[in-house]
Amino acid sequence: MILDNLETQVPRFQKYRIVASDIAHEAIEKAKIGIYTDDSMKEISDYHENKYFTKQKTNFGHNNVIKEIIKKK
Repeated sequence: MILDNLETQVPRFQKYRIVASDIAHEAIEKAKIGIYTDDSMKEISDYHENKYFTKQKTNFGHNNVIKEIIKKK
């Protein structure tokens, strides 16, 4: 989200690729999917939540799904 904001504000912003690692392979796979609970979103501002996430209904309420345009960067 930060890099996306910088990309729109800084002329000729360098292309980038995010590389991640974690001791728990499941954590990386979960991050790639991009689905977050409300509890994990409590530190995200309303602005960023509305700009970068959509709500997905579940049997227990909803999840926050990161938009594809961000996942493809």
